[in-house]
Parts: sequence; structure tokens; C-alpha cells
Amino acid sequence: MTHPTPTTSGPLHTTAEAAPAGADVVLYTTSVDSRIAVRTLATLRDFATQQGWTVTHEAYDLAPLHLPARLRTGWRTVEHLLATGEAAGLVVPAEHEVATTPAEQTALREWLLSLPAFAAYPHAGHHRTLPPVSEPSDAPVSVLTAPVDRERSQSYAMTPAGLRRLRNDARMRLTLLRWPGDIVTAVEVLSRLAYNAAAHARPADEALARMTVRLAVTEDRFRTCLAHAICN
Repeated sequence: MTHPTPTTSGPLHTTAEAAPAGADVVLYTTSVDSRIAVRTLATLRDFATQQGWTVTHEAYDLAPLHLPARLRTGWRTVEHLLATGEAAGLVVPAEHEVATTPAEQTALREWLLSLPAFAAYPHAGHHRTLPPVSEPSDAPVSVLTAPVDRERSQSYAMTPAGLRRLRNDARMRLTLLRWPGDIVTAVEVLSRLAYNAAAHARPADEALARMTVRLAVTEDRFRTCLAHAICN
């Protein structure tokens, strides 16, 4: 049995490589806030469309992550759709929204492979602490050392087209990362920072100039969204 491998670009997947173009998929998420759930489903819908899949069903549960999936009404509907073949694939922000423990994750993967059905996770959560970066020494300690709850990294060309893609991706990623702040303002600030980087920090070889942008939501009480760009 193969296990999905986290990546920093593209979806985390279980047998998603075999997904045919136009495959019927079901979208699923869980949240304690219906507005966030609806917004997340809209973002998942855009993601699925970009992959060439057809969204036939959408479901969400108003439940915390620690509530076992088997006890959620929406997830039981998703299970039925996949088991009966009404949907060939599952799109969820991250695997831990359905299976929180290693044993549950193994069981989920084995079940999907047995159907067979594929699963795509546009966001794979990584719980860790940000490594030291070049923030000013007087920056708040919470920003420098707070454990990261969810994050996403992506590389972009330092060109007008790359900056446009960055704006679009940032809007989608912040939604999937479930950052509770003002996403429109955050994207505007990030795009200005990226523009400045492209204008003033572009390497001599412009043909290969790229920047890596990391968006991260910390676990501290401020629910901070960190944006870290590295030019190369």
C-alpha cells in the first residue's frame, strides 16, 4: 500500500495520479462556523475545476475536528457516495479533517484504495515551529517562535504573470488555511511585498529569478498569518 507524501506544490494525494479527466468528485470539509465551511467548499470547487474534475456533490459538517468522522452526518453521506461509485474521488482541505490519528489515516487510505477511489488534499497541515528568519530583533516573540498550525509554500517566477498567480493562489491558500483575518487586505499586503521583491531583489539572471512564498497560521492567541518570501 502506498502512503501519500506531503509536498510543497500541488495536492497531497492518495492515488490521485490515476484520476481521469472529468472524474466525478465529492467535496467535504468540517468547521464550527458555517460561513467558513461554505467559503472552504467554494475554494475546493475552484481547485477541483482546475484539475479538470466534475463536482457532483458537496457536504460539510458543523463539528470540531476531534469529533470522529463516523459520527458526522455529512461524512457518512460522503462515505455512501464513494462506496456506491456515485463519486470517484474525494477533495478535502487536509486528511486530518477526516482522520486525525495515524490508525484512522491508514484505515482511510486502505478503504479508498479498496473501492478504488482517489483523494486529493489541496492543503496538508504541518504542525511545527517556524525556523529563525531575518525578522527584526524587537519583533513580538509570538511571531518568531509560535508553533505553526497550518502552512503552505509555493515558488513563483518574479514576473508580472508570476505576481498575478501569487495573488490568486494566496486568496485560495488563506481560505484553505482557515485564517480568520481579513483575507482581501492580507492578499493586497502580500502582493505589494512581492512586487517590491521583484522590483528590488531580482537576481542578475532574470530568466531564472524566482521567489518562494510561505504562508503560515500560527497557534498563538493572535492567530497570526505569516508571509515569508525567499528570492533565488
